[in-house]
Amino acid sequence: MSFLNIFLLTSLLISFFSDAKVEYTFGVKFKPESFYGHNISFLNEDISAKDKIFYWRHTLDLKVGANDDTHHVRSYFVIRNKAVWGNPASVALTNDTDVKFLGAVVGQHRHYIPRQIMWIREGWIDMQLPKLLGFTPLANMHFKLGAFPFAVGRGIALGDAYAVGPEQIGFYSDNLVDQFAFGFDFYGNVFSCDDEKSSLRYDLYGAILQNKSSGLGDVAARVYGQEYGRKFDAERKFGQINFIVAFRCLWNHKFVDYGDIILEPYIVYNRDPEQYVEFLGDARSRLATWGVALEYEFSCFEFGFDTAFNFGNQFVKGWDRNQVILQNNNQIIMLANDRVQVLDANNKILGNAPYIPNGSDEDKKREKLIQTAFQTASQNGATISGLENITTKWGMYDPEVLGTLHAINSGTPNNNNLTNRFRDPYFNFFKGWMFVADASVSLCAGIKLGATVGVSSGDDNPNSDTEAAKNHHYRGFIPIQEIYAGKRVRSAFLINGNGRVSRPLTLPSQDVDADTEVSLEVSGFTNLVFGGFSALFDGTRSSGAVYSVQPNVLVYFQETAVPATAHKYIGTELNLFADYLVTKQMKFFAIGAIFFPGTLFKDLSGKPALTEKEEETLEREDVVGFTGQPIPGLGHDKAFTINIGIEYNF
Repeated sequence: MSFLNIFLLTSLLISFFSDAKVEYTFGVKFKPESFYGHNISFLNEDISAKDKIFYWRHTLDLKVGANDDTHHVRSYFVIRNKAVWGNPASVALTNDTDVKFLGAVVGQHRHYIPRQIMWIREGWIDMQLPKLLGFTPLANMHFKLGAFPFAVGRGIALGDAYAVGPEQIGFYSDNLVDQFAFGFDFYGNVFSCDDEKSSLRYDLYGAILQNKSSGLGDVAARVYGQEYGRKFDAERKFGQINFIVAFRCLWNHKFVDYGDIILEPYIVYNRDPEQYVEFLGDARSRLATWGVALEYEFSCFEFGFDTAFNFGNQFVKGWDRNQVILQNNNQIIMLANDRVQVLDANNKILGNAPYIPNGSDEDKKREKLIQTAFQTASQNGATISGLENITTKWGMYDPEVLGTLHAINSGTPNNNNLTNRFRDPYFNFFKGWMFVADASVSLCAGIKLGATVGVSSGDDNPNSDTEAAKNHHYRGFIPIQEIYAGKRVRSAFLINGNGRVSRPLTLPSQDVDADTEVSLEVSGFTNLVFGGFSALFDGTRSSGAVYSVQPNVLVYFQETAVPATAHKYIGTELNLFADYLVTKQMKFFAIGAIFFPGTLFKDLSGKPALTEKEEETLEREDVVGFTGQPIPGLGHDKAFTINIGIEYNF
């Protein structure tokens, strides 16, 4: 539902009740800030690109709310503009779109809007349905519709960071919440005591993360031609909708002599019918997560925890990886099948099999046999059945004879599948779990000490191209839309949304026959064991300004050694959060962090940190051709970040 629809619906409801008295609220938040990072990507001082970044950016939010107490209707929306100064491409980028040339997909492209634009970050309408419809309910019931934040527990099992950036098995996380997911929330109180000492609230939440059934262009898109058995039935078809449903209860009780407690059991279900493992739509998943969170406060002591468990599965489809590509064969541009090789009678490899769909009858027959070859991994490396009956001569460009067309005269050439052309279907069964807890105690006015521990189960990349990875229980915890950065002890680098460093999974293979186009890094809340301490100092100056300073120390380990030969110690983070509230409207802030890499990164020093696909992206603007530069390697040098800015609200 668009913002325009929400606004019109709100206006219609307000105008329908002619006697309504509506209260409007307006607000603006402006946040200019600067950010400097050193070694935050590779932890390597020696790479030629110099892993440093610096930028200024701003965030501008315009807020409008409407509240009709008479008829129990509320509406609220936030319009946002954000951009990196001097970088117009940071304003609004389109999604990647495939580029085709002569029938082959040769790459992807995207555009940006080089002007400052506004977009809807949040927009919703909230109705008390029984009262709005004239009923007298036994309990308070609300229906909320639109784009709004929603999270369970501490936002780890399900957060509100709507949907960019796949993790290692296709789920999503993001480091900035620039838009909330569109959905609904049916919520209310089961009971609420008159003395407000106890209450029980429920939420039934649903959201659409991605809808590929909204038009003929999506439904009829031919994206499944490589799936086993769908060469001639490649349309996406109806029903490919990625959605989330969540249910939680919030029990809040105030004990007379023992403090306040909030208990939150929850369950989350995500159906994603079109995940990306190696190709668009080559996997689907059903993930459910159940958990419970608790917060407790008594006098100067606070304590809380959140724990959750995954179950469900990911089905990775049987897939024919062969694609038609455009390749440079010794300065001759030709269409070819990228997973089929041609060998002469002496088993000499001549190159990829040419793609000739509209040639002679023999060419057409040959291409049909290549495209409809028996689909099973047992055929990897085998000669394609049926081509031995084609005896006519045909030609291709010989890689050893520059610029000449070489006719193969010594009998019919063999057309062999590469050793990784076919991938048989398999399942990943989700068995991940996580637990985080923290506590704090106030020593005296303005001083509070905190401590935290956390464990999130881990596992190797379940979609690496090895038989050992097939049909097994994946132990890594899978968060959805998570940007957890701590509560009483805060991270500004490793698990913080703005600066989290990627941790390596299986290292990319240098074997040309091995598939490396899978995600080999992870930065979400998975495969972690950590502990830390904090000290919070806050107070008021004689001028009336309010300040707070919070140093934090966190130590990180892997829960499971990945790669298996590496040590588990990830590193240590030191950070400092400082705020200076000059007035109620204006705040100066500074955040600094230093990360000292552990033995994990020392073990992996010099190893490739990019997949072939990522390297290809970095080289896209190299106009002088391939220069043989090595893939950037990991290091173990310390990294640091500094973030300074102003936040003004009025």
